[in-house]
Amino acid sequence: MVYDKTLQIPKGVAYITFSAQGDTHGLFDPAAGYIPGTGAALLMSASVTYTAGNVTVCSPMATAGGSAEFGAPWMTLLKLPDGETGPNNCNDGGGGPADCHDNAFSFSCCALVTDARGAPGAPGVPDNIHDVKITMASSNGGEVYYEDSTIYIDQGDSGGAKDGFCKGVGTAPH
Repeated sequence: MVYDKTLQIPKGVAYITFSAQGDTHGLFDPAAGYIPGTGAALLMSASVTYTAGNVTVCSPMATAGGSAEFGAPWMTLLKLPDGETGPNNCNDGGGGPADCHDNAFSFSCCALVTDARGAPGAPGVPDNIHDVKITMASSNGGEVYYEDSTIYIDQGDSGGAKDGFCKGVGTAPH
């Protein structure tokens, strides 16, 4: 969990945008050093959790299709050279193969927000309280991290449609 904030989000569509610079590393064996071909990918996912605990994973991660479906709900945001020798080394951080530093990345997603689905009308508790969470992982256990991030949480009308304006689209013309 790299971001967890409780917010009042009115009914509609919640938009989550994350941007940062990040680093990825290869796996390291204390006895043998860096292991070639083990460059990690930085993965992220975002969700909105209602007061009753119902979780809505953001789209397009929640509605992944094609090859992206394999890793859903994770989105691969940073995958650099894998640490082999030669031109794909990337050793720009001085930490050995696959030590790839300060690369910009971002993602944007949305979640349809209906209501708190918890205890509407409870004294002193607004019905539109939600937790916005962003989680990060490594594709293979290699070190990944980010720094200097900007996170925007916004809200808009759902347009009255069941899925609102929050749904993934394919690569075909749309």
